[in-house]
Amino acid sequence: MNTLLKISLLTTTALSLLVATGTSYGQGQFEGVELSITPVAGNVYMVQRPGGGGNIGAQIGPEGVLLVDSLFAPLTDKLVAAVRQVTEEEIRFLVNTHIHIDHVGGNENLARMGVLIFAHDNTRLRFFEERSRFPRAGGSFVPQQPAAARPLITFNDTLSFHLNGEEVQAFLAPPAHTDGDVFVYFPESDVLHLGDVYRTTSYPIIDLYNGGSLRGTIAAMDMAIDIAGPETKVIPGHGLEVVGRDELVEFRDMILDIQGRVLSLIREGCLRCRMDRRPWLGRGRFCSDCLLRARWLRALARPLVDADSRAFRILSVSKTTLVMCSFYNFEPYLLMIANISNSITTSRGSSMQLLGIRNAAGCCFLAVIASSVSAQSWTDQYPPTSNHGVSPYIAEPEWLEPFSEPGFIWGSHPGLFVESPERIFVIQRGELHVPDPLPEGFDYFYGSIEGLSALSPPEGTVRQMKNVIFVVNDAGELIENWSQWDYLFEGTGGPHMIAISPYDPQRKVWVVNAGRHQIHAFSNDGKELLMTLGVENETANDGTHLGTPQDLAFLKDGSIVVADGLTNSRVIKFDEDGNYLTAWGSKGNAEGHFDAVHSIATDNQDRIYVADRNNDRIQVFGPNGKHLATWPGLNFPNYILITQNQDVWVSDNQPVRIIKFDTDGNRLFSWDAHGNGPGEFGELHEFGVDINGNWYGADNVLGRSQKFIPKPGADAAQLLQLPIPMAR
Repeated sequence: MNTLLKISLLTTTALSLLVATGTSYGQGQFEGVELSITPVAGNVYMVQRPGGGGNIGAQIGPEGVLLVDSLFAPLTDKLVAAVRQVTEEEIRFLVNTHIHIDHVGGNENLARMGVLIFAHDNTRLRFFEERSRFPRAGGSFVPQQPAAARPLITFNDTLSFHLNGEEVQAFLAPPAHTDGDVFVYFPESDVLHLGDVYRTTSYPIIDLYNGGSLRGTIAAMDMAIDIAGPETKVIPGHGLEVVGRDELVEFRDMILDIQGRVLSLIREGCLRCRMDRRPWLGRGRFCSDCLLRARWLRALARPLVDADSRAFRILSVSKTTLVMCSFYNFEPYLLMIANISNSITTSRGSSMQLLGIRNAAGCCFLAVIASSVSAQSWTDQYPPTSNHGVSPYIAEPEWLEPFSEPGFIWGSHPGLFVESPERIFVIQRGELHVPDPLPEGFDYFYGSIEGLSALSPPEGTVRQMKNVIFVVNDAGELIENWSQWDYLFEGTGGPHMIAISPYDPQRKVWVVNAGRHQIHAFSNDGKELLMTLGVENETANDGTHLGTPQDLAFLKDGSIVVADGLTNSRVIKFDEDGNYLTAWGSKGNAEGHFDAVHSIATDNQDRIYVADRNNDRIQVFGPNGKHLATWPGLNFPNYILITQNQDVWVSDNQPVRIIKFDTDGNRLFSWDAHGNGPGEFGELHEFGVDINGNWYGADNVLGRSQKFIPKPGADAAQLLQLPIPMAR
């Protein structure tokens, strides 16, 4: 039985039956179920089963029928019969709004009837999982759908159907209910189908197992509200009623209101008290007679952090995190994670609390809050300069799927490199043994507890130098594990940074082994060690040795420039075969001198940008070392990334601040990301961006890597643009 159910379970016969039956939906379960079809507006209809779950949209006209979602497989004949009540035209197209079985279960049957199936790329990828995770019953599994059920045509952003005199628009929503949520808009009929992002019967259901998020839910609701006009009819994924824009606003505001009121309680000091009835938590159709109770976080600490309860690994906070769970209709779902760290920061070692909010119908919220706040934040101590704002991205802190050995957890994540969405290289400084005993609130990553550092764990912590280099895709799934090279880093602090030259058609993978004073070049498949710069365990300031190298970059002729580093405080240049060419710099603070050469990057004019970290500046040089410029005013710059359009992005570290410059050193935009909540970093050590505009950051201190997706409607000028194209 799910651990959460043991702690705060609704021990009812109905729930027991639900868990016992799991998610097997046979023909007998739907005997006697009849589907109804009702007009919505224009040529759009809604097909429903009793209770209004998995509502189907149907555009009907002389050119055929387009369906939105397909219900369960045993209901296909009844679905077709419902459509036949209105038209004899053939069903030609089907759009899946997301992966859940009550929306894709009829796919195979319809495909065998010749219906062409469309979905977002992420939804199709979910079809290939051997067991599809379903949020019912705390994250149970449903069998993999047959190959015939898979969408034949997918899209990344938008898709249009020109059918029955209408341009039907299907487009990706922010990751709300899942990471493949699709809205379908019928503009001539003025009907909007929102899938399960919106429901009239309960709080939103956020499926973390399949990429959903609270921030995405709020952003998706904002998108829907922007689309809907005063006369727009909205088909919910669940619910009997077609609604309008006002109901969408009510739903969005309900989420924000509860979040805000809980935050107000925190600010009012209601932290250790046992809270009395809070009538405002009951919001009309969504919940009634809600009761707020306080419990200590230890009741849900480590027992929930295991392979079968990934949804609860969010119980981490150095900054306040709001976590909400729903048990609406006896279906336990992880509902909300709202990072409100911009408002409150916790002091080191502050105790945590769990707030449980539930009602007689089974609605429940869990809110993790801090019992003390710090008087001054990093941002107060190091105020930003001009053009500072908030992050234009939605964070996916649990993007990376864990695969450590039992009893171990990720170590420090010093670097990653994005070759493509299908191949993202991640390096870690070995794995760390999970603390014993577990601190209260310990989460899925080592730095989830304030004061714990994966870079400098407590004395006596077991670190095993395993799984040092691995490759994942943009869904965080393990593709390759280069454990055959772990031995190169035994006895060291592990790898430091990783890079691939965009000008190298072989795409050699370079890994900095600072502890050995070397840099290794591997074949792209990881099978061969092709080259090593530097002499193992020796340091000197000459043409063959390196001195604690930190990073490397590449010029258009294939030559290599190395940030060398912490011992030598210089830049050294090699040709593409590793032969020494030149070097410049020594320790100091004058122009052309360095104090900790930590990162290096090049632009399309072969200018070289160096993070002179301890001097709190960037220095710019020509291809052979001529000093061109100095950019002061930083605080411990860690990494430099230059995108295809020649934006220069820098991760500053005190506090963690992500800064955009142009190549002349003008500061164009920045935002803060310091902390250990979702989207925050102890030390943003290396980062990269993929061709879809998502960026990924490696945390050297907290021991995790995170993915970030642009917020809908974000200002393009504030986003990381496309990476420099890789050579083919």
